[in-house]
Order: sequence, then C-alpha cells, then structure tokens
Amino acid sequence: MTSTRQAEAIISPIPELGELERRLPAEIRDHLGTLRERIARLDAANVLLHAQQQAAADENERLSAAVENMTDAYWAVDHDWRLTYINAAAERVWGREREELLGRNIWEAFPEVVGTPNYHAIHRAMARRSVEEFEDRSPALNRWVSGRAHPTAEGIAVHFQDISPRRAEEDRRRASEERYRTLFNSIDEGFCVIEVLFDADGKPTDYRFLEANPVFAAQTGLHDAIGKRAREIVPDLDERWYGIYGVVALSGTPVRFVEEAKAMDGRWFDVYAFRLGDAESRTVAALFTNITERKRTETVTARLTSIVENSRDAILSCAPDGTIIDWNRGAEALFGYSAAEAMGGDIMLLVPADRLQEPGLLFTRLQSGETLPASDAFLETVLLRKDGSEVNVEVRLSTIIDAAGEITGISAIARDITERKQLQRMQQDFMAMASHDLASPVTVLRARAQLMQRRQSYDQAAVTSIIEQTNRMERFIADLREVVQMEAGTLTLRRDHIDLVALVREAKERARIASSEHVIRIEEPADPFMACCDADRLGQVLDNLLGNALKYSASGSQVTLQVTTAGDAARVRVIDQGEGIAAESLPHLFERFFRGEQRESSGGLGLGLYITRMLIEAHGGEIWAESEPGKGSTFTFTLPLAAACPSTQVQG
Repeated sequence: MTSTRQAEAIISPIPELGELERRLPAEIRDHLGTLRERIARLDAANVLLHAQQQAAADENERLSAAVENMTDAYWAVDHDWRLTYINAAAERVWGREREELLGRNIWEAFPEVVGTPNYHAIHRAMARRSVEEFEDRSPALNRWVSGRAHPTAEGIAVHFQDISPRRAEEDRRRASEERYRTLFNSIDEGFCVIEVLFDADGKPTDYRFLEANPVFAAQTGLHDAIGKRAREIVPDLDERWYGIYGVVALSGTPVRFVEEAKAMDGRWFDVYAFRLGDAESRTVAALFTNITERKRTETVTARLTSIVENSRDAILSCAPDGTIIDWNRGAEALFGYSAAEAMGGDIMLLVPADRLQEPGLLFTRLQSGETLPASDAFLETVLLRKDGSEVNVEVRLSTIIDAAGEITGISAIARDITERKQLQRMQQDFMAMASHDLASPVTVLRARAQLMQRRQSYDQAAVTSIIEQTNRMERFIADLREVVQMEAGTLTLRRDHIDLVALVREAKERARIASSEHVIRIEEPADPFMACCDADRLGQVLDNLLGNALKYSASGSQVTLQVTTAGDAARVRVIDQGEGIAAESLPHLFERFFRGEQRESSGGLGLGLYITRMLIEAHGGEIWAESEPGKGSTFTFTLPLAAACPSTQVQG
C-alpha cells in the first residue's frame, strides 16, 4: 500500500506532466494509463483488506470474550500438548490459575488423567484430526465431566462441563427405577399399565397393554400381552371392564373393585386402578390380585354356613372349656335359647342334673385330644330345653382342630329323635298287639281243629268259629297291606262320578245288617249330588267310621249320618251317642298304631282310623273328630265335588 501511494504521489503533483503526457508517444501514454488504473485497484483492495483485518480482529475479540465468559470450561494445546489457552470456567473447575498452567504440558499438569477414557478420547482427536466426545468421571476433579475435543491449526481445543449434578440425578432416577423394577417384578400382586382407547363419541371401547410384571401372566393366564389390545386376546371380556377403566382414565379418580372375568375361565380379581399422568393422559395402572380361590372358598363357606344355619338339626360348638361359641337356628328351635342367649354360656346348661356324667366323660376324652371311634362319639341321650322340659336327642361329637393341630373346640350335632322314639314305642306296641291279636285267632283255630280231630266228627260251631277267626286275621292282614301301599305311594284309586247320597245309604244298609241293636238314621239333601271318588275305598271309609260308632255306642242308641255341602265340597258326618273320647287322645286318633284307652280292650292294630285318614287325603279331602267324654263323638270328612274326574289314579 505504501509503494502504491508513493508512486501516485510522484506522478500526480507534476502540473506540467499533462503537457508532457500529450507529447509522449501513444504507447507510453497507454502504459501510463494502465499504471494509474492498477494503482487505483490496489488502493481499493488495500482499503478492503484493512477492513477485513479489522473485522477479523473484532471477531477474534468477540470470540475470545465469548470463550472467556462461556460457562463450559475451555482449553487449548499445541501439537506438543502445551497449554496455550485456558478460560475462566476452566480455572474455576480446575481450581488453578492459568498463569500457573499456560505453557505446561497438560498431562504433566494433570498426571492422574493419563490412561482414562477422557485421555484416550482427546488423543484420538489429536491423532486423527477428528472431533471426539467423552463423558467419564475425572480423577483430577473427582467429578463427572462431559465434553468434546476438536482439532485446530495449532493443535486441539477442548471444552467440557461438570455434569455431576445431572449424573447424580440420573443415578438417583436409575436407582429409583431399579427399585421400582425390582418391586414391579417381585410383588405378589399382578400389575399392568394400559392405554384406554375411546371411540369418536368418547366411549371406552378397548385398551392396550403397555407394561406388565411377571405375575400378570400367572394370575391372568394372558401371555405375550404387551402391545396387544384386550379385545384381541380376550374377545368376550365383559364390557364393564372397559367402562371402569374408562372412568378412571377420564376422571383421574382411583377405583377399587372386585369383578369376575367370565371370559378368562371365570377368574375373580380384586383390582385397584389409577390414572398415570395429567388430565390428558389415558394411561391407567392396575394393581390386582387373583381371588378366584378365595371367591370359591367364600362360596363354599357361604353354602356350608347356609346349610349349617338352616339345618333342622341343632349344630353348635364350644371352646375346650365348654363355652358355647356357635349356635344355629336348629339349636334355637330345639332348645328354645336364641343365639344371643346361648353363646357365651356353658354347654352343660343343656344337660339334666342326673345325666352330667354321661356327656362329661366324652368331653373329657375329646379335650385330651383323643380321637374317638364313631361308636363312642355318638350317643342317644336326653337334654334340657329352656323351658325345663326334656327332649330325646341323638348327639354326634367331634373335635375342632386348627392348622397347627391344636384343639380349638368341640362341635356337636344334635337331632330331635322324639318322633323316632315314639315310633319305636309304637312299633313295640304294634309288635305286642300284633302278636296278641294274631295269636288269639290262631289259638282258637288250633283249639277248634284239635277238638274236631279228637271227636273225628264235623262240628258246625267249630267251623263257624274257624271262619270268624280267619276273617279276623284277613282284616288284620288287609289293614297292614293297605298301610304299606299308601305309605309307599302305590295305592290305586279308581275314581268316577259317584252319587254320594246313594253311597251313604249303601253303607247304612251294611251297618244295619251287621248290628240290629242300634238305630241308624240318615240326614240327606233332597237332591243327589256327585262326588269324584273311588266307590269301594269311600265305602271302606264309611264302614270303618260306622263300625266304630256302633262298637263304642250303647245298645239301642242312635247313630246319625249327615250329608251336606259346604261351598265346593261335600261334607259327611258320623255322629254317635257313645262314651266319647278323652281330649288328650283326639290329636292322635288318626296316627298309625294309635289306640285310645277306651279302645285298648277292643283289640285291633290301631290302623283303622289311620287308613281312613290316608284314604280321605288321597281323595283330596280332610277328616277330623270332635268329642267329649260321655257326650258321644262326631267324625267329619270332606270331599271335593265332581269336576274333571280321571278314572284311575295312583296315589303317590
């Protein structure tokens, strides 16, 4: 630039040069013009270069200021690893001043870094002239650093930053995630994260499995579910599941529910569902337990509890010390104590004072842990009701043992056997009566036969007696056969439309022939009316009732037959003027084998009125008796009037 301006200064100030120029040859003048143009261009280029140099200096100054003030640490070395630049951030991070370090070999200044991953990354940048990134814990700083090394003309430059807080947060998050993952994979409950899917109307229609722990598959039976939709793997899943998860996703309100998944082999689940994320999130987490076995156990327990509670047998249990701890409705009905009254009381309150030893020995054996044979754990005894009355019971005792094998109580099942005892007594009475009533005819038969044998002649009186006794035995046997048929449900009724008034008249005529010592009168309606019945069986009923009336009435007294209607039923009464029946016998008249005190001397098996009741009930009617001692008796039965009438019917 200086030589150009000097040449221009030499040429320009000579005023007479213009004249001389004009005098110069044209070739020289052309060269002189070209020289001036070149000098002008050089001057312009010189100005531009100066401006560029100034701009570069300004940019360098700005870059230097930026590097100096940047938050990242920055340093540079030459090809011999001598530090040529250190910014303020590097001074702070290193804790050493730049004047101490500039010009020194960096590896000599920080020998503890040699051999580390950072060291090797920086060496690769120098050797390959490439950009290399690094992140590692710096032994020189005892902190985590992250940076980049890039080549420069003089060597390489490195910038880095302290990332210890970030790494600490990442380590904390990683540890938290590891704990979560450990918990996620080790908990006994199933856990899954789902994305609830909605249709255009905002209705939940499906959900996609995003994550699940190992227990998930075991409890649900769903394998490889991640990424799949519920409708893909459980097509028939109840819509209620989608609805519940949809509500949780939209409202953000956690829900605890118990639900059956019939489409998943009837599994039951106890589920706690909650939303993950903000109000826009449709991600729901579900923590659940398969409670199928518990539900089945609860069902079985409820069924057994219902069976126990509603059993007609008294079922109770007590602690080893005899304190009552369970008491069902059957026990309330049998003993008269409510559960509130009985529980907490002593089991021995049910035992009569004169029988304390009987169950006491069994309790002692059970309390000692002895396993009783069935014959010893079962007894028939008498226990006390709340009102002080005694009841015949059959009791079965057993110990209650917990999972540890310890005796926690004693259970008892008590059944009222009053009816059975009565039946046993009736059977005993029947056997006695039958043996007596059948033995008497046999004795007579034998005596008459032996008499004719000794006389070796025909005896009309003996034959008549033999026929009477065989008829008597036939009646006994017929009664027994009919009882068996009726109780077995095999009695055949041949129903037809029968004029009931005519049937009563026939029964009266038979009774008159059998006994001429009584007055038999009929009170009947003017017009006949029809009943649907088996004429032979109903005739048997009338014969039995009339026969009893005649048998227990004084000679010459009147027996009345009344035939009336009551609504849609016919009513027949047999009224006698006999000795009457004791009030305590009336409720038992129609029971099997029952014979009142007045009738015991008359013989018979006590089946006549029982058969009569069974026949009337087989016809759909009712029968009852009214009586007072000394004022006679009235036996009344009703029958439905004729309607649709099947010709044959088996009473079962």
